[in-house]
Formats: sequence, C-alpha cells, structure tokens
Amino acid sequence: MKLKDAIQQFLMEGIGEVYVTDPKGHFVTTLFTGKPELSERGMHAWNLCRPESGKEQKGEVWEFSDTELNKYYSVTTSTVVTEEGVYQLHHMMDVTNYSDLFRRMSGMYKDWERMSKFQQSILQKLSDGYEVILSDLAKILRTEEIWFYVSSYHMSELTSFSTVNKTACRKRYKEKLGIPPIQSGEMKDGEICLIRGTVEENEFSILVKDGERVDHGMIDNPMLLSAVHLFVENSLLRMQIIYTSEHDALTGLYNKGKYLSMLDKGFGNPYSIAIFNMDVNFLKRANDTYGHEEGDLLIKRTANSIRKVEREEVYGFRIGGDEFMMIARNISLEQAGRLRREWEKAVESQNGPEYNVELVVSCGMTYGEGEYSLQELLNKADERMYIDKRLKKGGRT
Repeated sequence: MKLKDAIQQFLMEGIGEVYVTDPKGHFVTTLFTGKPELSERGMHAWNLCRPESGKEQKGEVWEFSDTELNKYYSVTTSTVVTEEGVYQLHHMMDVTNYSDLFRRMSGMYKDWERMSKFQQSILQKLSDGYEVILSDLAKILRTEEIWFYVSSYHMSELTSFSTVNKTACRKRYKEKLGIPPIQSGEMKDGEICLIRGTVEENEFSILVKDGERVDHGMIDNPMLLSAVHLFVENSLLRMQIIYTSEHDALTGLYNKGKYLSMLDKGFGNPYSIAIFNMDVNFLKRANDTYGHEEGDLLIKRTANSIRKVEREEVYGFRIGGDEFMMIARNISLEQAGRLRREWEKAVESQNGPEYNVELVVSCGMTYGEGEYSLQELLNKADERMYIDKRLKKGGRT
C-alpha cells in the first residue's frame, strides 16, 4: 500500500469520511466519495444545518443529527476553489457514542446539582419537624404524593404531602399502628418504599406514589437515601427528646413541666375553657395492702381513663403522685358536661374482677367563657375536687 493510499484509508475509516458538495449543497461523486448514507430525515437535517459556502470558510465546525437512524454527526467544512470550480469539502465524523456519553455526563451533573440543592434545603430545616422534608422530596423525586409513617409505643402518625394542593396533612393515633408491609426499594399497589428504618423506639417508613414523571434514578440514588435517613434520624431523635421532656414516664400523659408551661401562656388564651381537677382515692391503701406496684397500676388506670377522652383541644396531665388535670379549650358548657360524663364512663371501664383495688377518682370541674380569671377557675376546681373526694370516700381511707 502506498503512503497516499494509507492516508486516504485513515481519513475514510479512522477519523470519518470526506464528502464534496457544490455551492448549492448537491453531492459530487469523486474517485473517493459519493453521497453519505443518511435517511430522508438525516438528509433534510443535513441541508437545513449545512453552512453556506464562502471564500473565507476554513474549517467551520457544525453538527446535525439523523433521528431516524439515531446518529449524531460533527462536520468540519471548508470552501475550496479548484480548476474544476468552487466546492465545499466536508469531513463528517460519527460522534453518536461521544454524544451519548456527554448526555449521560450532563444528566449526572444535573442530578448532582439537584441533589446539592436538596441537601442545602434540608440542612436549613434540621431544627424543624420531619414533615418539612416531604415537599422537598416530592419535588426532587417528581412524585404527586408522598407519605411518612411513624409508629412508637405511645403514638402513631401519618403525614401526607400532595403536590396538587402543596400542603401536608397529619393524622395522629393514640394506639400504635403497624408500618405498611413494604421494604425499602420495593413497590406495591403503585407505591414505592423510599426508606424504612428504626430510630430508638420509633419505626418509620416513607412511601412515594409511582407515576410516569417519577425519577426512579433519584429514588435509587444512595446520596439522596443517605441524606433523607440522616435528616429523619435527627428529626425523630429531636422529637423523642421533646416528648420525654414533656411527658410523664409512668402514664404517657403530659407532665407537670408541660402543664406549667401551658399555664404560663394561659393555655393559649381560648375563648372558653373547662378545667377538671382530679385526684385518685385510696392510693395509700393500695400501696399499703398490695405494694407500690398495685399503686402504680391504679395511677396507670386513671391515666387510661383520661387518654380515652383526650382529643384535639382536650389535654391530660399528671401533675404528680395521684394528682391529675384535664384541660378542654374552646368548648361549650354543654360539651364540657358531656366530656365529664364520657370520662366517668371511662373510669368505670377501668374496673373489673381482674383488679384488686377499685378505681375511684374525685373530680372538680369549672368552666369559663369570654372574660374569666384562670386562677379563680383553678382554685374553684380544686375546691370542688375536695368536696367530691369527701363525698366519694364517705369516711373511708
């Protein structure tokens, strides 16, 4: 093979082919080349993208794609003047593989950029509750709805976020609910489990609604999963610390510290308020006769009766020992009366042949509406509780 032939072969096979056109773009068949193998769409793209010829045109680089054949080309064009006339020489290189690589790298960069913004956003919200992450997650995952389950021995919560109304909705349950039986990375009934885990005694799970727009690459992104897990872990640990500081360890009701904190703020200064001052009868007798375990059980049974009637705007507190309080806000006098009767039935439900000591709880209730003195209501509730205690004890100790 002659050197000239080797160079021609290198140009044709090694770094792309050379084609010749006249100034109007018509391909000219030469000894070495003819018309490129392009589809009808590719030829249309060639004619549409080809730059015009000109005496100053030297090594002009341009690109076009043949979408029908899934090919992408880079072309270097120069105008030459020969004895035969003016022509354009086109060195055409198939860069489809390079283009795919670039698109993948570009996609990776965009994912990294989105991931970086997501991390910055949640870092700014570390001191907030776990529900604030849902809107950021829905955005980066491109899902229409997302659910966050938390379940522990003292409560369960389900928080959902919808991109339609852009609001989070939370439901709380007094009893422990099971986490949906779906593991991380699995899909069931059109829902994908993003992560599932346990922090202290809190079990949690995040489910994502699947759909055409959902970014499954992000769902499997280890950086995102790690960031979400760390955020949730921090949030749940913080929630656990707050819960422990505000709740009585024996009963799960709010403790005296939480009561005093709410009292200091006037319980939110509601328009109306009902105060229930409670005291357990015969606790000393239970301790002396059956031991302190029986006394603790009496305290727990009292707390159970209060928890049965707790709801939004109705709060139960263990002040200390056998003293309890229940505060109901924004309630009518009639509703307060019904609440007391409901609670008294809950106390009755805590008695039965399985218990050694009958549960008897004294209660003094007061009600205020409009302009009222909170301290006067508290004092009156205390007085009425002692009156009820004397009546219920009837000389017994």
